Amino acid sequence: MSSYQLDPRQTIIVAILVLYLGKYLTARIKFLQDFNIPGAVSGGVIASLVFGLSFVLFKLQINFDLQGRDAFLIIFFSTIGLSSRIKTLFEGGKPLLILLAGALFYLFIQNLTGVSVAALLGLKLPIGLLSGTISLTGGHGTVVAWSSIFKDGHGITNASEIGVASATFGLVMGGIIGGPVAKFLIIKHRLQAKDYDENLTVGIKHGQHHVQIDYDTMLLVPNKFVFIEKESTATI
Repeated sequence: MSSYQLDPRQTIIVAILVLYLGKYLTARIKFLQDFNIPGAVSGGVIASLVFGLSFVLFKLQINFDLQGRDAFLIIFFSTIGLSSRIKTLFEGGKPLLILLAGALFYLFIQNLTGVSVAALLGLKLPIGLLSGTISLTGGHGTVVAWSSIFKDGHGITNASEIGVASATFGLVMGGIIGGPVAKFLIIKHRLQAKDYDENLTVGIKHGQHHVQIDYDTMLLVPNKFVFIEKESTATI
């Protein structure tokens, strides 16, 4: 078996290509659009199949450089809550409490399922936690933070690989299942937005109206942005 090591620059280039492959497919395949499948999911599934087949058929293993991963994770988790508001949480009311209770309940279900499967397979029980809430709820960042503890404290040498694989599986399945389920519930209950003209707290191009709000708008448009909230406007 032969292997090829990608350096940090090549790893980022491959990640960008995979992302835009998914965006290209989503823009042209109605099924992906109708069920809101993220471009990262559709592109990532194809990339995983390609790399998997290259390993099975050609015995070629592609290794990615992960040196920049921790830095990006710190940036992500340091900024993800900057726009959150306590007032918005209180406005959530009863539906938010129900959602919170449901989420807490399924945290126990995830860990119970993981530990049970680990016991049935004769594996160390902590592996069940790695494939439970740590990866499925916490995600890749939480796996990276906890994998060293499972490796040193429980002797699970491949803790990082197990956690990352579980987190990736959960992310992909969530993207595939979440969109269709959400669409089904919206159609079934005939849900509609309360006010399509409501102003949102978001950055848009100066002087532009009815702009589509997504990360492309924020990242790919280098023009002047404004900060809009209710009836007030302030230039950033």
